[in-house]
Amino acid sequence: MAQAARKLETPQVTQTKTKLDQQPQNTTGQLRKMYFKQERNAAIALGVLLVIMSCLVIWSNTAVTKTQATIQDINQKVSTLQTSNANMKEEISELSSRTRLMGIAKDVGLQMNDKNIRNVTK
Repeated sequence: MAQAARKLETPQVTQTKTKLDQQPQNTTGQLRKMYFKQERNAAIALGVLLVIMSCLVIWSNTAVTKTQATIQDINQKVSTLQTSNANMKEEISELSSRTRLMGIAKDVGLQMNDKNIRNVTK
């Protein structure tokens, strides 16, 4: 008789999985699981987006720094060329002066007069 009483006390669960899925309390649990899954996926997507944005910021800062260094190099070259150009203009003006041409001609043994100098300086 004690064994028969135990059988009566222990409820038998005979519902199938499809019946459990159809019950309203399980639908709420499923919705909750789906919500948390979507929330987790959104957090992962946001994390990936932040990593990508950080990489882009670092890359752009590096590109800007390289560009600034290139601009400085170009400005230094322009300054050097401007100085060189000014020096060459000064030398040309010294070399083309009448007195200088007469001195150079005399040094190499040439005789120059005003007519020859005018032809050279044109």
